[in-house]
Amino acid sequence: MNDWNTTLKDTIATESNTITLGEWTGFKTFTDPESEYTAAQNAIAIHDHSYRTHLEITGKDRTDWLNNFITNRIKTLNTGDGVYTFSLDLKGRIQFDANILLQADRILLDLDHRHVDHAIKHLEKYIIVEDVTINPPPEDHKRITLIGPKAADALVPLGLTNASAYPLWQNATLDIDGHTITIFRHDLFGSTPAAFDIIAPTAIATTLWNRFLNDENAAPAGYLTMETLRIENAIPAPFTELSDLVTPAETDQLDRAVSFSKGCYLGQEITERMRSRGSVAKKLTLLRIESTTEIQPDNLPTPGNLPTIGTELFASDDADKAAGTITSTCHSPAHNAQIALAYLRTAHTEPGTKLTLPNPASTPASSSTAASPVATTLSATTLPRPQHD
Repeated sequence: MNDWNTTLKDTIATESNTITLGEWTGFKTFTDPESEYTAAQNAIAIHDHSYRTHLEITGKDRTDWLNNFITNRIKTLNTGDGVYTFSLDLKGRIQFDANILLQADRILLDLDHRHVDHAIKHLEKYIIVEDVTINPPPEDHKRITLIGPKAADALVPLGLTNASAYPLWQNATLDIDGHTITIFRHDLFGSTPAAFDIIAPTAIATTLWNRFLNDENAAPAGYLTMETLRIENAIPAPFTELSDLVTPAETDQLDRAVSFSKGCYLGQEITERMRSRGSVAKKLTLLRIESTTEIQPDNLPTPGNLPTIGTELFASDDADKAAGTITSTCHSPAHNAQIALAYLRTAHTEPGTKLTLPNPASTPASSSTAASPVATTLSATTLPRPQHD
């Protein structure tokens, strides 16, 4: 076990809650979800975000070339700026999402590590005569997220004294103990509280993790806490909400990920047509899951017994055809309820719409042995999309 993994293991209270995404294995929780969530909302949560990585795009034509294959505008950006974007195929389907970070001599394309091979293959086929090189992720690098209202304060000792004023995707390169690190702000868990990622070689990442933990305001946070923040903010994630089965308009992220004034790019015609005509068959929607009766507490699923991904939802006036499908679920402290993200047919996405779904707490055994009857179905109410900076 390397120093990084040893460091994380020494931080955690139990080893029984690991989660694996592709080649990354991390922890669902470090202490308990409630404490971790409170740290993110009120102070600083520290997260191992190493399931993200980056490609380095170099060459004098890099900016003009890449601008043709992403949905957001980068040609007018300056060094230190950035955007969130999608990369599409000819049919306007999402191939991957990314944060684009402009640096003096390169562009960093920050993405889920499981997309690396596909992203390189997708982009390299469009390099014809341009002076562009796509470099794979650097070896032996880690990713630390600091999230919370005091996260910017923790960066001051590193020499980043103005992080509190950073707009989204602004990035800086620093030298720490002879190692080059990149720090940038992003909204992968929502724009509030502020989140900063630190891209660093493993040796200095281990040092920084321990240094941050010594901050009296900081606490480590696992994957489930970050998922809760993401779902509460209705942020789609790779593979659960973002895939080649959906288009940008269906993700409800056009204002965040797409420029409609930048001109042509791969998949632009279909994206613009769907926006201008409003012809979207489905849309990503936030839901609050409720009981269909007043019987408590057996009606509702517990945090460990949430509706599973792929659970279908139904409208009362169309019980024969699913209104949509759940893609992510969590227990939300902000809503004091179970919530979910789901792709719903557009007709059912208006806030306040009532839907039903099977209750995972309802089994033949639970129905016959529970002190109170267990409802076989749950109600779900669509919520307004959270506002972001």
